[in-house]
Parts: sequence; structure tokens; C-alpha cells
Amino acid sequence: MAGELAAAAKKVRTLPNQMVKAGTKTVAGPLKKAYLHDAGGDGALSGLRNSGTFKATTSVRGTYDVKGKVTIGPPSMRGPATWLNDGARRSKIGRTVAKHTFDRTVTAELPEAERVMVRMFDDALR
Repeated sequence: MAGELAAAAKKVRTLPNQMVKAGTKTVAGPLKKAYLHDAGGDGALSGLRNSGTFKATTSVRGTYDVKGKVTIGPPSMRGPATWLNDGARRSKIGRTVAKHTFDRTVTAELPEAERVMVRMFDDALR
């Protein structure tokens, strides 16, 4: 009985981190697909050489404060990725129309990420 209680306590402690990791990865895949679609198949915006690489990370602060983040790298691609989402003013880079790539994809994928996390929570309670 004591062993089962200790195992359950460990599950509860690690569950938030596992849930956020799963939810973040659920969003990261479609986000990369939308980025490549809007940027062009090679991921290079208007002749930029480097394509963006996506990294899904989670950070834990305290016991239950877990945050998920999807970043694009290398740092030289963060600006062009922002232009793709928000648009850019007329300047040396030309004019980039806002496609809201990240905003619309995250909004569309959040319900699926929530379902994945709820399913993990339900499974942990069994």
C-alpha cells in the first residue's frame, strides 16, 4: 500500500511537466508545417539562406509552474518569422504581408493540445 501511494505521488508530481511537453509537441508539428507552407517549401523567405528549425521546450519553475514554448532558430530566422506572422513595413527588405502564420495555427491547434493533456490527466488518475 505504501509503495502504491509513493508511486501515485510521483505520478502527480511529474504529471504537469509531462502534460505541457505533450501539449507543446502537439502544437509544434502543425506550426512547422504552416511555417513551411507560408514561407515556401524550403522554409526560406524571399531568398534568405537559412531555414528555420523548430524547438519545442518546457521549463519548470517550482512544483507545478510549467511553461511550454516553441521557438524558431537560428536567431537570424526570428526576424523573418516575425515578418511572416505580423508583416513588415516597406524598407530594404521590401513589403511582407502579414499571414498570421503562428497566430492562426496556435489558435487552431490549442483544442487538440488540450484534449491530449486532458487524456493524460485522466489516464494518470486510473
